[in-house]
Amino acid sequence: MLNTTSDKGGVALQKNLNLVQTRLHLASKIFRFFTNLRGRKGVDAEGFQILSAFILAGLAELQRQQTKQFSQDTFVASLTATALSEMTGIPRQTVRRKLERMEKLGLVARQEDSGYVMTTYHPDLDLIHVIQTSLEASSGLSAVALTA
Repeated sequence: MLNTTSDKGGVALQKNLNLVQTRLHLASKIFRFFTNLRGRKGVDAEGFQILSAFILAGLAELQRQQTKQFSQDTFVASLTATALSEMTGIPRQTVRRKLERMEKLGLVARQEDSGYVMTTYHPDLDLIHVIQTSLEASSGLSAVALTA
């Protein structure tokens, strides 16, 4: 279940999430997110999983550095095809093909050590960002934090 908290009233947001209209709006946003990802970027479900692994790795690195506030300017994520395969369960050869495509799209860059790096945070590729902005828009609240 999705738990949400807000500086301006987690109870109001939780009630808002129970509204059919809010859930429909959120489901619609998520559906459009995946449709646009596949249509505009040519990224399928496995590609999204790989991009999500980069976002996860970048956020984990920021946390390791004890960075409190997320900033797009400090986002960097570096992973190998092997690490991505282990993280996602996608065969390594498939990961390599997807990474080559993502490199052509400018989403990641190949490193000399056979790894790949994502140096630009793409909010339009981050499902958490899409959900957060959707919840903020539908609830009228700001600073929504999502937790599992």
